[in-house]
Amino acid sequence: MGNLGMTELLLVGGIALLFFGSNRLPSLGQALGKTISNFKKELFEISNDEVVPKQPSEPKQIQISSRVKR
Repeated sequence: MGNLGMTELLLVGGIALLFFGSNRLPSLGQALGKTISNFKKELFEISNDEVVPKQPSEPKQIQISSRVKR
């Protein structure tokens, strides 16, 4: 992602504060944290799902009779 220094973080934080306001920033941070948490949980569940290989069906047995119909 890149290395962000203190100056860049302060600049981004200042712009977010101006754009959203001080009352709304905590709720936005909480919503972002919940979203990231749910995303990580879903990724973990998907990676733990086992793909069950499809079992080939048993071949049907054909009975051959010794009698010939005429």
